[in-house]
Amino acid sequence: MSARPLTLATTARARALAIIAVLVSILGAYGERWQLDVLADLPARGSVGVGDTAPMFQAADLSGGTVSLDELRGRVVVVNFWATWCPPCRVELPELDAYQAEMGERIVVLGIDTGEPSGSVEPFVLQHGLRFPIMLDENGSIAAAYGVVGLPTSLILDRSGIVRERVTGPMTRDTLARRIERLL
Repeated sequence: MSARPLTLATTARARALAIIAVLVSILGAYGERWQLDVLADLPARGSVGVGDTAPMFQAADLSGGTVSLDELRGRVVVVNFWATWCPPCRVELPELDAYQAEMGERIVVLGIDTGEPSGSVEPFVLQHGLRFPIMLDENGSIAAAYGVVGLPTSLILDRSGIVRERVTGPMTRDTLARRIERLL
Protein backbone atom coordinates (compact mmCIF):
# COMPACT_ATOMS: atom_id res chain seq x y z
CA MET A 1 0.00 0.00 0.00
CA SER A 2 2.76 2.47 0.79
CA ALA A 3 4.39 2.06 -2.64
CA ARG A 4 1.37 3.45 -4.50
CA PRO A 5 1.24 6.91 -2.78
CA LEU A 6 4.99 7.24 -3.23
CA THR A 7 4.62 6.55 -6.96
CA LEU A 8 1.77 9.05 -7.25
CA ALA A 9 3.72 11.66 -5.29
CA THR A 10 6.78 11.11 -7.45
CA THR A 11 4.70 11.38 -10.62
CA ALA A 12 2.97 14.51 -9.36
CA ARG A 13 6.30 16.09 -8.44
CA ALA A 14 7.76 15.27 -11.88
CA ARG A 15 4.71 16.78 -13.59
CA ALA A 16 4.92 19.91 -11.43
CA LEU A 17 8.61 20.35 -12.26
CA ALA A 18 7.90 19.85 -15.97
CA ILE A 19 5.09 22.43 -15.86
CA ILE A 20 7.32 24.92 -14.05
CA ALA A 21 10.11 24.37 -16.61
CA VAL A 22 7.71 24.92 -19.51
CA LEU A 23 6.25 28.06 -17.91
CA VAL A 24 9.71 29.50 -17.26
CA SER A 25 10.70 28.70 -20.85
CA ILE A 26 7.56 30.32 -22.25
CA LEU A 27 8.13 33.41 -20.12
CA GLY A 28 11.70 33.58 -21.36
CA ALA A 29 10.62 33.09 -24.98
CA TYR A 30 8.06 35.91 -24.89
CA GLY A 31 10.51 38.13 -23.07
CA GLU A 32 12.99 37.47 -25.88
CA ARG A 33 10.38 38.20 -28.53
CA TRP A 34 9.51 41.52 -26.84
CA GLN A 35 13.18 42.21 -26.17
CA LEU A 36 12.63 41.95 -22.43
CA ASP A 37 15.01 39.77 -20.51
CA VAL A 38 12.40 39.14 -17.83
CA LEU A 39 14.37 36.35 -16.22
CA ALA A 40 17.84 37.87 -16.56
CA ASP A 41 17.46 39.89 -13.36
CA LEU A 42 16.20 36.89 -11.36
CA PRO A 43 19.29 34.70 -11.04
CA ALA A 44 18.94 31.44 -9.18
CA ARG A 45 20.86 30.92 -5.98
CA GLY A 46 24.38 29.94 -6.97
CA SER A 47 23.61 31.02 -10.52
CA VAL A 48 26.29 32.01 -12.97
CA GLY A 49 25.41 35.48 -14.19
CA VAL A 50 26.51 37.96 -16.82
CA GLY A 51 30.09 39.05 -16.15
CA ASP A 52 31.02 35.85 -14.27
CA THR A 53 33.66 33.43 -15.45
CA ALA A 54 31.93 30.27 -16.63
CA PRO A 55 32.69 27.28 -14.39
CA MET A 56 34.91 24.79 -16.13
CA PHE A 57 33.53 21.35 -16.80
CA GLN A 58 34.39 18.22 -18.66
CA ALA A 59 31.65 15.91 -19.89
CA ALA A 60 31.16 12.88 -22.11
CA ASP A 61 29.64 13.47 -25.51
CA LEU A 62 27.47 11.05 -27.44
CA SER A 63 30.38 9.79 -29.53
CA GLY A 64 32.16 8.55 -26.40
CA GLY A 65 34.66 11.38 -26.35
CA THR A 66 35.11 14.08 -23.78
CA VAL A 67 34.53 17.79 -24.21
CA SER A 68 36.20 20.27 -21.88
CA LEU A 69 35.06 23.88 -21.74
CA ASP A 70 38.62 24.91 -20.87
CA GLU A 71 39.84 23.60 -24.26
CA LEU A 72 37.48 26.01 -26.05
CA ARG A 73 39.01 29.21 -24.69
CA GLY A 74 39.70 31.63 -27.52
CA ARG A 75 36.34 30.91 -29.17
CA VAL A 76 32.83 32.21 -28.58
CA VAL A 77 30.85 29.39 -26.94
CA VAL A 78 27.11 28.87 -26.49
CA VAL A 79 26.39 26.49 -23.61
CA ASN A 80 22.80 25.29 -24.06
CA PHE A 81 21.03 23.25 -21.37
CA TRP A 82 18.10 21.20 -22.69
CA ALA A 83 16.19 17.91 -22.47
CA THR A 84 14.32 15.72 -24.96
CA TRP A 85 11.02 16.12 -23.06
CA CYS A 86 11.16 19.95 -23.22
CA PRO A 87 8.90 21.35 -26.02
CA PRO A 88 10.69 24.75 -26.26
CA CYS A 89 14.01 22.88 -26.49
CA ARG A 90 12.68 20.88 -29.44
CA VAL A 91 11.93 24.15 -31.22
CA GLU A 92 15.26 25.75 -30.35
CA LEU A 93 17.70 22.91 -31.09
CA PRO A 94 17.35 22.98 -34.92
CA GLU A 95 17.86 26.77 -34.78
CA LEU A 96 21.08 26.35 -32.81
CA ASP A 97 22.22 23.63 -35.19
CA ALA A 98 21.58 25.83 -38.24
CA TYR A 99 23.53 28.72 -36.72
CA GLN A 100 26.45 26.48 -35.74
CA ALA A 101 26.57 25.07 -39.28
CA GLU A 102 26.50 28.57 -40.76
CA MET A 103 29.24 29.91 -38.48
CA GLY A 104 31.54 26.89 -38.69
CA GLU A 105 34.67 27.23 -36.57
CA ARG A 106 33.89 30.84 -35.57
CA ILE A 107 31.70 29.66 -32.67
CA VAL A 108 30.98 26.50 -30.72
CA VAL A 109 27.50 25.45 -29.62
CA LEU A 110 27.58 22.88 -26.81
CA GLY A 111 24.30 21.15 -26.10
CA ILE A 112 24.11 19.75 -22.59
CA ASP A 113 21.26 17.34 -22.11
CA THR A 114 20.23 17.54 -18.48
CA GLY A 115 19.09 14.56 -16.46
CA GLU A 116 18.64 11.93 -19.16
CA PRO A 117 20.63 8.81 -20.07
CA SER A 118 22.30 8.46 -23.45
CA GLY A 119 19.69 5.85 -24.44
CA SER A 120 17.07 8.61 -24.49
CA VAL A 121 19.25 11.34 -25.95
CA GLU A 122 21.05 9.56 -28.80
CA PRO A 123 17.91 8.54 -30.77
CA PHE A 124 16.53 12.07 -30.37
CA VAL A 125 19.74 13.65 -31.70
CA LEU A 126 19.84 11.26 -34.67
CA GLN A 127 16.16 11.78 -35.46
CA HIS A 128 16.59 15.56 -35.48
CA GLY A 129 19.93 15.52 -37.31
CA LEU A 130 21.76 17.63 -34.74
CA ARG A 131 25.40 18.06 -35.66
CA PHE A 132 26.83 20.20 -32.86
CA PRO A 133 28.42 18.51 -29.81
CA ILE A 134 25.86 17.03 -27.42
CA MET A 135 27.06 16.23 -23.94
CA LEU A 136 25.34 14.35 -21.15
CA ASP A 137 24.74 15.74 -17.67
CA GLU A 138 22.84 12.72 -16.37
CA ASN A 139 23.07 13.68 -12.71
CA GLY A 140 22.50 17.41 -13.31
CA SER A 141 25.77 18.52 -11.72
CA ILE A 142 26.76 20.84 -14.57
CA ALA A 143 23.29 22.42 -14.68
CA ALA A 144 23.44 22.88 -10.89
CA ALA A 145 26.87 24.55 -11.13
CA TYR A 146 25.38 27.03 -13.61
CA GLY A 147 22.20 27.57 -11.55
CA VAL A 148 19.89 26.35 -14.31
CA VAL A 149 16.26 26.45 -13.16
CA GLY A 150 14.40 26.23 -16.49
CA LEU A 151 14.96 24.68 -19.89
CA PRO A 152 16.21 25.70 -22.31
CA THR A 153 18.82 27.95 -20.72
CA SER A 154 21.75 29.24 -22.75
CA LEU A 155 24.89 31.05 -21.70
CA ILE A 156 26.93 32.87 -24.30
CA LEU A 157 30.61 33.05 -23.41
CA ASP A 158 33.16 35.38 -24.91
CA ARG A 159 36.61 34.23 -26.01
CA SER A 160 37.91 34.55 -22.43
CA GLY A 161 35.19 32.36 -20.95
CA ILE A 162 33.21 35.26 -19.45
CA VAL A 163 29.40 34.99 -19.54
CA ARG A 164 28.12 37.82 -21.75
CA GLU A 165 24.49 36.65 -22.08
CA ARG A 166 22.22 34.37 -20.07
CA VAL A 167 18.96 33.45 -21.78
CA THR A 168 16.16 31.36 -20.30
CA GLY A 169 13.77 30.24 -23.02
CA PRO A 170 14.21 29.33 -26.66
CA MET A 171 16.14 31.45 -29.14
CA THR A 172 15.80 31.58 -32.88
CA ARG A 173 18.78 31.47 -35.20
CA ASP A 174 18.42 35.22 -35.83
CA THR A 175 18.20 36.07 -32.14
CA LEU A 176 21.30 34.03 -31.43
CA ALA A 177 23.14 35.73 -34.31
CA ARG A 178 22.30 39.20 -32.91
CA ARG A 179 23.47 38.20 -29.45
CA ILE A 180 26.78 36.76 -30.68
CA GLU A 181 27.60 39.33 -33.38
CA ARG A 182 29.35 41.76 -31.05
CA LEU A 183 31.54 39.02 -29.59
CA LEU A 184 33.11 37.90 -32.86
